[in-house]
Amino acid sequence: QVFAPALAGLLLVTGGLTFVIAADVVTFVFAVATLLFVRFPSPEVSDAGEEAAGSLLAEARFGFGYIRRRHGLLFLLFYLAALNLVFGYLGVVIFPLILGFASEQAMGNVFSLGAIGMVIASVIMSGWKGPKHLVRGLVLSVSGLGFGLLLLGLRPSLPFVTIAAFVGFFTVPFANGFSQAIWQRKVEPDVQGRVFAVRRTIAQIAGPLALITAGPLLDHVFEPALAVDGALAGTVGSIVGTGPGRGAAFLMVLMGAMSIVISILAYANPRMRNLETEIPDAVDSVAAQPSVV
Repeated sequence: QVFAPALAGLLLVTGGLTFVIAADVVTFVFAVATLLFVRFPSPEVSDAGEEAAGSLLAEARFGFGYIRRRHGLLFLLFYLAALNLVFGYLGVVIFPLILGFASEQAMGNVFSLGAIGMVIASVIMSGWKGPKHLVRGLVLSVSGLGFGLLLLGLRPSLPFVTIAAFVGFFTVPFANGFSQAIWQRKVEPDVQGRVFAVRRTIAQIAGPLALITAGPLLDHVFEPALAVDGALAGTVGSIVGTGPGRGAAFLMVLMGAMSIVISILAYANPRMRNLETEIPDAVDSVAAQPSVV
């Protein structure tokens, strides 16, 4: 996260997009190859594990049913899916936003400097047992990420955008760690694969929708509206600016604001807010704390 963006910017300038994609493919192959040397232990079979046995389809049904019967986890899943829909625009929006006033190399440097925040947060997480209330920590972390995204779109300034990226990156390990700790604490180890597969499928199914709609929204709605003579130039444009990339900036501001609103609404739901006390731990609470990320 720290070195790759800056290196990608350099490779894009010197070798072109084809060279960057080739390097990306090589790193993916290397990452997948490491799994050939990993051996995973088999946990003891729980009552839930005995119920989960069967065909692949039956195991998938079990994973969904397991979550559905635990309403707190179900609302947490809906919360994560809604966030993934909002954050799914990020990968498309961030590039025209920064390239509207900076070079490819500068954009890579912004990502690298911002990712230092992720490294610092990861170091903190590695030595911290986490907050007493993980759901509250998750909601606050996501709100912090939303605040970082909101800042990203406010000003076309490299120092300002870099600080905003640092704030956003800094919250990511906390949000991921708290979320993962909740799921690992509440789900028996021998069925986590089946439950987490369903969890990931549902939570991330909104991502492709964001990717499909992001381009048309930028090209036909936000960028024209924030052009120098656009429909929002005299209103929103007075805050985020006008010209190339400022439509993407406004969409980024909306993403940040929406993620904060979604987090507030999710925490207002008592089933999700109280899931740590309403759903019994399947794994010892001390062992399940996010001590290592």
